[in-house]
Amino acid sequence: MSIMIAHYTRLYEYNSLGREINTVNVLRESELLEIEKRELKEMDHDPEEYVNLVHLQFIGFSDLPLLDIIVDPSRVKVDQIMQTRI
Repeated sequence: MSIMIAHYTRLYEYNSLGREINTVNVLRESELLEIEKRELKEMDHDPEEYVNLVHLQFIGFSDLPLLDIIVDPSRVKVDQIMQTRI
């Protein structure tokens, strides 16, 4: 799978360099997402800028958190790529 993000609002990185992603969760409700929406509202951003935001949560093996990204889903492209391991 390939995920391309054209623009993100907030990125939280947890020492993820070189680690493999096991799971990607798309969350419409989370504590990080609510914090981001609240901060954007307090800074007088237009509600259209933050009302549709989602939280992409990237989890590694052994349930290690790798990345949390707050993003507008219209700015994300996902391609399914079939790979064969030899």
